[in-house]
Amino acid sequence: MSIRKKGSEPDLSISILLTTLDSGTHRVLAEEYLQEKYPNHQYIFINDTEENLPISLIRNIIHTTSFARTKKESQIYVLCGIEKASIPAQNALLKIIEEPPQNIGFMLVTTQGYPLLPTIISRCRQISPLEINTDNQIENKNQPTNKLKPHIQETIDFCNNPQNIHYHQLIDLALIWSKSETKEKDLKIVMNIIMEQSQKPHFALDKLREALDSWEKNGNVKLVIEHCFFAIKKH
Repeated sequence: MSIRKKGSEPDLSISILLTTLDSGTHRVLAEEYLQEKYPNHQYIFINDTEENLPISLIRNIIHTTSFARTKKESQIYVLCGIEKASIPAQNALLKIIEEPPQNIGFMLVTTQGYPLLPTIISRCRQISPLEINTDNQIENKNQPTNKLKPHIQETIDFCNNPQNIHYHQLIDLALIWSKSETKEKDLKIVMNIIMEQSQKPHFALDKLREALDSWEKNGNVKLVIEHCFFAIKKH
């Protein structure tokens, strides 16, 4: 646990969910956002190494914050890597993020593409990395499409209009993805851009998330992304 800054703005009582494009950036992006929006508060970082969040740690946070009602300074507990928390641990958080103690706020930080309990998401104000002004998030939906890597743009176009690309083209596209040294980051960029569209191809998004998860378990990247593309094409 690490602490940064201290201030005196009473009655904070907020719950925020920050979703980042990449793991390993949770604390950096959280600080960037908090320093802009809540500069006079005390920040208490939990799990900034983005490791496991055991339920015992969650219970300790709940116990600690329950005695903070008389504190004059406002505190924001930043829980990095919230996707690493078990379902019971996430359930334990529900009550306190729904009704935070006076002068206490919570920021939960997760990486895009990892599932969280819908009840966690619904109880928080959701923040996109696009709302954070930082050099770590240059590649986002505001980036002109002519600067996107060709395989990223082609994948976005395919997800929006699967009928416009043939199977042999998908096989070639999957081969390009398999050779990319930044395929995880690139796929997250694809999903982020699609998620910001007014009309989202939800089935395609689900399949892209499944592919991202499968890459960590299956060494055959080309096979995984081919299967993903074919499923989108057939839908």
